[in-house]
Amino acid sequence: MLDGMRQHAGSWVIKILFLIIILAFILAYGSGSLQQGGSGILAYVDDEPILVRDFERQYETDVRQLQEQIPNLSAEDMAKFDIKQAVLAKMVNTMLLDRQAQRLGIGVTDAELGAFIRSNPRFQGEGQAFDEQYYERAVRAQGMTPAAFEESTRRAIVQHKLMEHVGRAAQVQEREARDLFLFSQERLVVDYLLLPWEDFKEGVTPAEEEIATYYKDNMERFKRPATAGFNLLLLAPANLASRQEVDDAAVRAYYDTHPGEFEVAESVRARHILLELPADAPGAQADKARVELLKLKARLAKGESFATLAEKHSDCPSSARGGDLGWFTRQAMVAPFAEAAFALEPGAVSDPVRTEFGWHLIKVEERREAGTKTFEEAAQGIRQQLAEEKAADALHEVLDMAIGRLVAGDTLAQVAESLDLPLQPVPAVAKATLVQRLGVDEASAEMLFGLAVGKATEIPVEIEEGALLAEKTVDNPESVAGLDEVREAIVEALRREAAMRLAREKAVQVLAETADGDLPATLRGKVKTSEPFQRSGVVGELGMNPTLAEAAFAAEAGKWLPEPHAVANGYALVRVRERQVPSDEQWAAARDVMLAQIRQSRQQEMFQAFVMELRDKAQVKIVEPRVLQ
Repeated sequence: MLDGMRQHAGSWVIKILFLIIILAFILAYGSGSLQQGGSGILAYVDDEPILVRDFERQYETDVRQLQEQIPNLSAEDMAKFDIKQAVLAKMVNTMLLDRQAQRLGIGVTDAELGAFIRSNPRFQGEGQAFDEQYYERAVRAQGMTPAAFEESTRRAIVQHKLMEHVGRAAQVQEREARDLFLFSQERLVVDYLLLPWEDFKEGVTPAEEEIATYYKDNMERFKRPATAGFNLLLLAPANLASRQEVDDAAVRAYYDTHPGEFEVAESVRARHILLELPADAPGAQADKARVELLKLKARLAKGESFATLAEKHSDCPSSARGGDLGWFTRQAMVAPFAEAAFALEPGAVSDPVRTEFGWHLIKVEERREAGTKTFEEAAQGIRQQLAEEKAADALHEVLDMAIGRLVAGDTLAQVAESLDLPLQPVPAVAKATLVQRLGVDEASAEMLFGLAVGKATEIPVEIEEGALLAEKTVDNPESVAGLDEVREAIVEALRREAAMRLAREKAVQVLAETADGDLPATLRGKVKTSEPFQRSGVVGELGMNPTLAEAAFAAEAGKWLPEPHAVANGYALVRVRERQVPSDEQWAAARDVMLAQIRQSRQQEMFQAFVMELRDKAQVKIVEPRVLQ
């Protein structure tokens, strides 16, 4: 949520960046077959080569970005989605689009590029002014040089212009935009009777034969992947810095020659409680959320912990940290949130604050005024930075020494002792976990798993922080959990299946006993009414259920749906209580946005067809297919 709030702090730049992201997805998937054909060339697009090193660089960048967006993405997931082929397809499409842009005279001037980059909130410091140091740090954090980032941005803007050129004929009629708006924004309120499966599980006891059959039929579910444990020696500038000497004169010289680095913007450290709401939530729904926050604020006034309430009530992922957002500047947050936070004194709690994300309660914990760090305040950090730079320069020499000693027969523990560094034990983990935890690539994980127990690597494994040397300590092959180990889980699964069947039978019986739309008198007091919901399928307590939502939107008000619907915790009988159709005023407020969104969608469809046509005409020949395996 914090990232989302920061991203939305911009305006037109964010919209362009969003379009560029969409464009990247379009570029990643085109038509046209890849002919397999070996060299430093991976493939030819007509007569133009794609180099292996360029592909590998792009692949590493895309995988890193994917893993940042989806932290739990495993190597198996990437193999399943054929990421390498997708990266190659993107590179091919980019090459073809670059040609078309040149043919049409579409380009980006240095002034345009500069204006675009300077307008990005990520690169702005105090007063929303472009800050060169912010810019360089942000770009290098992505593993890119400013020159590479600018070239990538230039190409993305050119391709966005090309998309607009191709889609310039896209037209949208107001009538169809309004129909789509009414369809998408219509809401239902339903009455429902939930029959929880847990009410029917008493007395359900699976037979031994059922348990054995379930185990046999679901053997794949009980497989345990191969695992391995390691001792790791991390060799990185950060932990080798203590071996480097940095004199006081160098520290002072750095401080004097980099004054901009020590300017500190006004910032606060705060927590918040968020009750999420769509930007277009009805007034009654918004008022209800605001009242809930006022109740929480009253509890805070009586001495309850803000962090505890945030953990229990906040819809933001920061709830896991008690709502802690860390330190941030005014520019890092959307305006209403920033204004409220920076108006508070440390320890104070705001009134409810409305943003595009919902309603917030904000508590400021600490405050830092704008200013410049003194030399004494900055010296320790400068010394560490300079020491790490010297350590980075010496890293290859240290690695060569360590590898030489391993080859000569020393143990990894002896090498670590000679460097005065600790070995870091990693308990037995699966290969995918190793990739996620250490940030190693798939090939390096394969190499580590292939070691014999007691054997150390003789090739360093590169990671973001530096390099690793590893010694395998445990090796557990793939196995299947025994029946006794999983018996309890199987019994519970079978009890749930049987209880769900009984819940459905009861629901069918209740429907048969309804008369003139009324349930039997004994059950009427258990009927609940949902909050308004849209076609997306989230039906209050019943959860995400697109099938149920579709049936409800197609039903007549006042009548129970003819079939019970399975939900996460049982079966539900549902009756449409009320349809809420958007008003003319709501349409008027959304009209321009809807027209623009539909036109943009049409442009993207036309552009995708354009890309597919280019791919169909191009000759793509793979000369190093092993790189894609």
